[in-house]
Amino acid sequence: MRSATCHPVERGFSLIELVVALAVVGLILMPRGVLGRETAVWALRCLGACAVMAVVVLLLRGATIAVPVVVGALTYVAASLSFGTLSLSDVRAALRHVVSRAEVAT
Repeated sequence: MRSATCHPVERGFSLIELVVALAVVGLILMPRGVLGRETAVWALRCLGACAVMAVVVLLLRGATIAVPVVVGALTYVAASLSFGTLSLSDVRAALRHVVSRAEVAT
């Protein structure tokens, strides 16, 4: 008899399957012409920034958890700026938002 709980890997695959299914349905329901060549190029540049970050994080996988998280975030911002998917004004706005939230919390 199988237990009522499932293995964490099985739960992970179920979540991945759900996310992929939702993305596919969303793409199918999207009107024609919404996603053009420009959108595809932008998405590939974002994917490139993610790949750069992933390599850096994998190289730091033996470090304390804070190190790959912080270095990975900084790497993603730098790669996004260099690939043109993020502007300096976006980074400034995000930093202003974080600072204002920190001031509210204190």
